[in-house]
Amino acid sequence: MTPEQQLQAICAGRPLPTDEFIHHALYSPGGYYARSETAPGQRGDFFTSVSVGPQFGWLLAQHIITVMRRRAGGEIFHLIEQGAHHGILSNDILNVIDYCASPLLGKIQFIFIEPLAHLRAIQAAQPAVGRLPRPALWINSPAELPAGWCGLMYCNELLDAFPVKRFLYHNNTWLELGIVFRDGAFHEEPIADAPTQALQEALSRPPMPTQGQIREWRPAVAGWLRDIFSGCADGSLLLFDYGPAAGPVGDTTRAFHTHRQITPWHARPGECDITADVDFEHLANLATSMHLHPRIQTQGAFLSAIFAGVDRENLPAALGSAEWSRWCRHFQTLTHPEHLGHRFLAFTCEKKSP
Repeated sequence: MTPEQQLQAICAGRPLPTDEFIHHALYSPGGYYARSETAPGQRGDFFTSVSVGPQFGWLLAQHIITVMRRRAGGEIFHLIEQGAHHGILSNDILNVIDYCASPLLGKIQFIFIEPLAHLRAIQAAQPAVGRLPRPALWINSPAELPAGWCGLMYCNELLDAFPVKRFLYHNNTWLELGIVFRDGAFHEEPIADAPTQALQEALSRPPMPTQGQIREWRPAVAGWLRDIFSGCADGSLLLFDYGPAAGPVGDTTRAFHTHRQITPWHARPGECDITADVDFEHLANLATSMHLHPRIQTQGAFLSAIFAGVDRENLPAALGSAEWSRWCRHFQTLTHPEHLGHRFLAFTCEKKSP
């Protein structure tokens, strides 16, 4: 049975909360991310900063080199990626570190957080991963990170794929939405009150909701952040994704197939990438409660600051005029407000040793 057929059977008997529906559609055996043909880029279903070209990896590598050089002591620097997909970004980053600061490569212990076997195999086949002095490691989740890890974890467009619960504000209360299969189609409808008073209050944070408004909530984010830093001795998190810098997230759940939005978002589970905006304010509040010193800025500002801090005088000559012109166009795509510069945000937080 396909994931769609499985969900038809499940949702015909009882409405399924939206986060459970999304999790099954994306992550079940045979689900969207388990399909070997799923890939970002022009030939896939979604487009990321990595799809623009190697410039994104070049810029992140410069940031990582700076972090490694500023770090005092320690022989091993844990470089961690979750949501690497085919490993193109990690390959770009490691190539640049090897070229610009090859002595640092020997200090890197690279870790992929990847539970899917077919993606692990593709990541392992990336040339720069195979050249690492220390063999890369693969783990299933952040809970398996080494105790006392020190370094940097990065992820690009990971949290938007975490399943969301969706709630409808009706008669001054929040009703959880679910998916039911009826009359040959999936339908979204209220199934119960929001389960806790704490969640009711979190959903109602300013601006106050209006009747009929939908807000979204990712239940797995808090545990994910705790798992990353619970065993961390001295490390930082860098993630890029889309969503508002402040305020709750509204009705943003979407589905895409071959770069076309599919409506309603729950119509073709298993075939489409299902995504929703990241609640960066909630993420920052979680980080603050864990004493992690969060910072939110636009992707354009973050990448431009990296570029401003590197020696750029020899770059045009090293690349050649044609490649330098292409480099500048791609940099503009990554940073300009009319392209990816403002739509994507960079979130950082860190835990320092005493």
